[in-house]
Amino acid sequence: MSIQAWSVFGGTPYYLQALDPSRSLAENVQSQVLSEHGVLHNEPEFLLRTEFGIREPQTYYTILRAIATGKRAANEIAGFAGVDSNALGSYLSKLRRLRLVERNIPVTANPNSTRKSRCRLKEPLFRFWFRYVYGQQGELVQLGEDAYEEMVEPTFTDYMGTMFERVCQNALPSLIPKTYHGIGYWWHKQHELDVVGLASDGTLVAGECKYTNREMTEGDLADLERTASEVQWSPSNGSDRTEQYCCFCRSGFSDGLQQVAAERDDVSLFTPSEIVPG
Repeated sequence: MSIQAWSVFGGTPYYLQALDPSRSLAENVQSQVLSEHGVLHNEPEFLLRTEFGIREPQTYYTILRAIATGKRAANEIAGFAGVDSNALGSYLSKLRRLRLVERNIPVTANPNSTRKSRCRLKEPLFRFWFRYVYGQQGELVQLGEDAYEEMVEPTFTDYMGTMFERVCQNALPSLIPKTYHGIGYWWHKQHELDVVGLASDGTLVAGECKYTNREMTEGDLADLERTASEVQWSPSNGSDRTEQYCCFCRSGFSDGLQQVAAERDDVSLFTPSEIVPG
C-alpha cells in the first residue's frame, strides 16, 4: 500500500476494501469519502455516535477538527474549539480512552513528569475527514466531482507532511535495525526533530522528513546534525553516545548529499519506495 493511501485510509480492512485498485488515489478519495454517496462519507460521524456513544458531539467534533487542522498544543486546541482550558482535559481524556487521540511527548522525556505534550489523531481516516469533510458537506455537494481537485489537492502535500513523519517513525526499526527504547518526536524550545530513535547500543538515531517537491541537500543534513546535538540524552548503560542521521525525502537527494552519504557510515538516505517497499 502506498504511503498516500495509508495516510487517508489507514490500515483498517473495511476501509481498504472500499478502494478500487484500478482507480487513482484521488478518484478513490472522491468517490468513497468526499461524495455524499461514498461508503466512508459519514464513517467517522457514524462511529462517534454509535460505537463511542458521544453525547455532546459538537464540542468533541470541534476539538477533533482542531487537532486535524494542525492545532496540537492544549492552548491552541482550546482556543480553536472555544473550550475553557481547564475543561479541555476531560474531553481529551475521553478521546484518549477511546483511542482516537494520542498524547505525544518528546521521546527523551519522562511521561510522568513532563508537561510538554502534543495531541495527534491516531486514525488516518479521522484526520482526513475532520480536515476535509466535517463542516464542509455543503461545499462538497456544490463542487461534486471537482471536490478533490478544489478542496484537497491544494493542501494535500501539507496534510501528507505529518503523516509521512509517522510512516518514517514506524519504519525506523526495519530501516536502521536496532533495539529501541523509544521512537518518536523530540522538541525543545525552537529545536525539533521529526524522527528520533533511542537505541540500546547507545545510538541516537535522528531523522528529518521532507514531503516536498525539492530534493534534500547537504544544508538539510547540517541542520539535522546541529539539532541532534541539542538533544539531552545519555545511554542508560553508561556507554558513549553515538549519532546516526537519516534523511527521508519524497523527492530524493542532491548529488552533494548522496556523495556525503556514500562517504560516511553515519548518514542514511531513504525515499518512499525504500521506506514502504512496493
